[in-house]
Amino acid sequence: MTGEQAVSYLLSFDRFAGGPEQALSAMRALMQKLGNPQNSLRVIHVAGTNGKGSVVTFCAAMLERSGFRVGKYLSPYVLEFRERIQINGEMIPFDRLAALTERVRAAVERSAAEGYRFTAFHVTTALAFCYFAEEQCDFVCLEVGLGGRGDCTNLIPPPEVAVITPISPDHTAVLGNTVEEIAAEKAGILKAGSTAVIAAGQPPAALAVLRRAAAERGMPVIEAEKPAVLLHTPARLTIAYHGNTYELGMTGGYQAENAATALTVMEVLRRRGIALPEPALRQGLWQARIPARMERLWDTPLFFLDGAHNPAGAAACAAFASRLPRPRVLISAVMRDKNVSGITDILFPLFDVVFCPPLSAPRACPPQELAARAANARVSSSLQEALIMAKKEAGKDGSILAAGSLYLASEIRPLCLSDFDKNAR
Repeated sequence: MTGEQAVSYLLSFDRFAGGPEQALSAMRALMQKLGNPQNSLRVIHVAGTNGKGSVVTFCAAMLERSGFRVGKYLSPYVLEFRERIQINGEMIPFDRLAALTERVRAAVERSAAEGYRFTAFHVTTALAFCYFAEEQCDFVCLEVGLGGRGDCTNLIPPPEVAVITPISPDHTAVLGNTVEEIAAEKAGILKAGSTAVIAAGQPPAALAVLRRAAAERGMPVIEAEKPAVLLHTPARLTIAYHGNTYELGMTGGYQAENAATALTVMEVLRRRGIALPEPALRQGLWQARIPARMERLWDTPLFFLDGAHNPAGAAACAAFASRLPRPRVLISAVMRDKNVSGITDILFPLFDVVFCPPLSAPRACPPQELAARAANARVSSSLQEALIMAKKEAGKDGSILAAGSLYLASEIRPLCLSDFDKNAR
């Protein structure tokens, strides 16, 4: 099996297979056949609606700069599948991916013969656990895939820290229709013997659920505070938190609270005697990067890329976009099973022109349907055409933002970083 064949195998499974109880029982059966490598890992477990990937990335970067060997598990990927499984910023090598996929496939086939059903997330998470254990990581920063209670990652013993980022309605068909129901699902990662860190900015109803769940488990709870924003421009974001000043490598305004959450996690670890020098924390926050999290790709004109695939993400994206110079141009695509109007109603009015290109993703909302939602929106025949037209509209002094879907990010980012970028400017 080659690395490419391994990726095809891992992505060949369905997205969903039964409810949370069935998903977790299938994961238990699979991991038992693999020797339960997850039980040897020291984990920072991160659930929530928005900001999970950023908090994981900030935590991993600060731990890495402090001298630790750190596994990082992210979902979803933007450019390449291997982004999801990293150690100290290096993606899992293709040969290791292939070898571990063979091992996991054998365990999947044995478990399937017993009646268990698996998703792509099951098998990928199992592979990540095996890889991190084999590589003897000091810490693993682990992002929940969906929810928390029945998520495949929730098979771990009590983590070092269980983190809940801000909660808002998303995946309501699976997690529930209210923030209380969604918070109860996210609270499933809270375990006795661990410490809970809850991000600032939680809806009061969600916060009440999280506090109650932690109290029932006898867990200490630390609620992160809102940091002071000292400087925020499209290119720079500087914050003050608990007496220290930090400059962030990711400049979306919402990253200030994500960084504060990650710093609170570091405070918990420090109280346990883990050496985390302040200069290492500063370096980690500056060096932390994640594709499509208000990522700056071009300078002339300014070009930023963001996922913003739900209304809360769109609102955070809009707060950043309001600082961008005019003329402002948006390139947008949205998946039809998302809250399309909730995203477009927030983003589209902020821009002078909106271009709606087609995507290869079958779940994408048709460009004509998306463009019909605003008078300033136009259909483009391809991503390349959208970039060319956006550059022309923005000129040298304006700005471009691509947002609305991680699928859009995954297709447009390679174009922006390729020779097309040079030709389009």
